[in-house]
Amino acid sequence: MLPEVLLHDRGAKLRTIVDKAGNLPPVKAAVAHPVHDYSLSAVAEAARAGLIDPVLVGPEERIRSAAEEGAIDISGLPIVAAEHSHRSAITAVAMARATEVNAVIMSSHYGAEMMHAAVQRGTGIRSNRRMSHVAVVDMPFYDRPLLVTDAYINTDPGLDDKRDIVVNAVELARALGVETPNVALVAATHAIENTLRSTVEAAALCKMADRGQIENARLEGPLPYDMAISNSIARRKGVVSDVCGAADIVVCPHLEAGHLLVKQLDTPINLANLAVL
Repeated sequence: MLPEVLLHDRGAKLRTIVDKAGNLPPVKAAVAHPVHDYSLSAVAEAARAGLIDPVLVGPEERIRSAAEEGAIDISGLPIVAAEHSHRSAITAVAMARATEVNAVIMSSHYGAEMMHAAVQRGTGIRSNRRMSHVAVVDMPFYDRPLLVTDAYINTDPGLDDKRDIVVNAVELARALGVETPNVALVAATHAIENTLRSTVEAAALCKMADRGQIENARLEGPLPYDMAISNSIARRKGVVSDVCGAADIVVCPHLEAGHLLVKQLDTPINLANLAVL
């Protein structure tokens, strides 16, 4: 038997999303603590693509030094001074809260500081809905971008939290052009087991969708991950669903499962991380 060769254009599915966004006006974004050349390079590339209108927030000397080191032209970008990463996060969140910007961006090195500033009562940008994390993944063997949630913020979400996590991911998917996203609620088994809280909550979320408490999406669960992304595996196990093999969103039972899945998918492929309200 001859070996199978798979050619994958890395990031092609994510570029499709970017191309759609190119028809929209750029988002005014506060970029917190971009003190590395690779951070500034990504910001400059996004600005050139017309995706963002950036405001750099952080220690001006370090930002300009990083730009010089990476030969990155930031001459036309405004800089708001902040002495360190923690203050950069607080300042960027304050700008969003005051509607001076419509988005905040922070280097992956300092994501925890950004989240800490964002969720503070009275000074952050939290709403009545639970904030959650979404990873947008481009997998070689899958025909669409896959949104995985939550792998970063909610440690052990309960049913109400999971409803918010689902709604956040659905709204993001719709913003990315998926009108009615398929949502797979992942658990260890497709059977509903009283001893596995994740399976019971997955079933409850599906019933909530049936009764209009979650809108504009098709939910299925509980489902093991392999059944979520493979219709043939689902059918072999006796599950027939339009979501299986066509999931746009995978909702993990808790942060640890989500984090392990995203890290597993992240190693050889392209991935973008977002925190959503």
